[in-house]
Formats: sequence, structure tokens, C-alpha cells
Amino acid sequence: MALTPAERQRRYMAKPEARSKANARRRQRRAEAKAVDRQPPAKAHRKPTVRRVVQWLRREIIVPSGLRRGLPFDLRGWQEDWLTAAMADGIREAGLSVARKNAKSSSIAGLLLAHLLDEDTVQPLWRAIVVSLTGRHASELRDQMDDMARASGKAIVVKRTPYPGSVEGLHGARVDFLAADKASGHSVGADLVIIDEAGLLDESKRGLWNAVATCTSARDGRLFAISVRGDGPMFSELAARADLPSVHWQEFAAPMDADLDDERAWHAANPGIAFRLLPAEAGGLWRQQSETRAQGAKRPEGILKGNP
Repeated sequence: MALTPAERQRRYMAKPEARSKANARRRQRRAEAKAVDRQPPAKAHRKPTVRRVVQWLRREIIVPSGLRRGLPFDLRGWQEDWLTAAMADGIREAGLSVARKNAKSSSIAGLLLAHLLDEDTVQPLWRAIVVSLTGRHASELRDQMDDMARASGKAIVVKRTPYPGSVEGLHGARVDFLAADKASGHSVGADLVIIDEAGLLDESKRGLWNAVATCTSARDGRLFAISVRGDGPMFSELAARADLPSVHWQEFAAPMDADLDDERAWHAANPGIAFRLLPAEAGGLWRQQSETRAQGAKRPEGILKGNP
């Protein structure tokens, strides 16, 4: 049966009205959820300290994979020492230059989880920005936080869009991830900015570096730059500012004239080697490099000179 023009008009007018009502209900639910999420905690929260972060991670977070799977997450002494100096009063920029495979990413993930989930110290609406080289690197760190939280029975909200996403914790605390190969800046204020692999960002990323650094000014925040040494100009400039009272800089590197089979040189460039390798495995690496050198092969660039 054909509809009359008046009926067609009524149906047409009813659709946008229904859509408008549905949209209004959705907006109301989102507003209510935000209102609950943004409510400050009932009790006053203490400012997080490195000792508190270390204790919370050891007590609450479980290593999700690897040789230490199922064990408590434990920051090593050198990591705790660097964080203590980097989070000291008056420090606005902190740089860490260390070789790969020294648990840089897991340390970042643990630090961020503590700021998102420790009920005694989480700051309402705390905000962090993490800049990684690419979207893939950023998503790997995001997923590492998710894996650690799941293994430990902790609830976080992981959002993968807009890519590379964000992670939300208690009382509106949040971490936004940026990919240096796509992003040009960020307009939101931040309590903490972490630039991962900062030594690999070239001059073309200076605008991004300056933009995220500016984000900390509104909240009296900090910037952490963590990387292999690389030849990035901004990372080198941070190292050159090490004498300033607002800057902390630490570099783990072997002497330039060190021998490949010098165990002390390996430890100088790799502070975490004692914790990620069994003594026999470490000895095997030193023997392998000694044999390579004895055979007259070209010395692998970066193994001991500086850090790779």
C-alpha cells in the first residue's frame, strides 16, 4: 500500500528526531561517566616518590613474559638511582643514554602504570605523553603496559584510536602515545613527557620535541629522554646542558679504547647485563667477541664504544 505524501513526510521527520534523542542520551551517559571519573579521590593522595613506585611495582605488578615470567616486577638498583635523580625537586629535564636490551621499555611501562594505578598516590587527571619513533614502537609500549596490567589483575582502559592510542587509569589519569614519524605536536598539558629513543630523532623532529617539551610548562612537569646514544641533535644538546641545576644526565658507556673481552667494559655499557643473562651466557658473549677479534674480523661498531 502506497504511502501518502503526508505519511512519508511524518516518517522522514521522525527519523532525525529519533536520532537526535539517541544522540542526546549518549551524550548524557558520557557526561555522567566523565563526572564520576573526574571526581577527586575521597582521601588526600601523597605525591608519588621513587621508593613508593618501586615498592608498589614489586608488590602489585607481575612480569608477564620472559625468563622472569610470573615473578614480581622489580626495578634494578641502577634504574632506581636514575629515577631518584630524575624525579628530584627542581629537575625539569632528565636524560638516560644506555645500550639496547637494558629494560628501558619495561621500566617506562612500570613507571607509567604506577602513576595510573597506585590508589594511594595517583593524581586526579594526571597526564603523560610518550613519544616513540614510529606508531609500531608506540603500540608495542602501549601493549606492554596492557600485558603487565592483565598479568597482575589490574584494570586499565586501552584505546587504540586515534592511533597509536592511549591508556587510562584511576581518576582520569591518562597516557597518550605519539608517533614521531607522524605527529607534529601536542596541545594538551602534561605532567610527564617521555621521549623514547630520543637519540635517534633527527633535526626534522625538533619542532615535535619543542612542542611536547612546552606541554610540561603549564603543569610544572618534567621531560625524560631515554635512548641509545645515537646522533640526534636534541639528545646531544640535552647532554650538553647536564651542568644546569634543572637537568639530570646519565650515560652508561664503555671507554673508547676498551677491549672486546673486557668484562668490566661490558658492564659499564650494559648495567642490566647481570640481570638479563646468566653468568655462562655473559661469558659466552665475551668469548665470542674475543674470538672474533682474534680472527682479525672487523670490530662491531658500537658494541663497546659508547653504547649501541
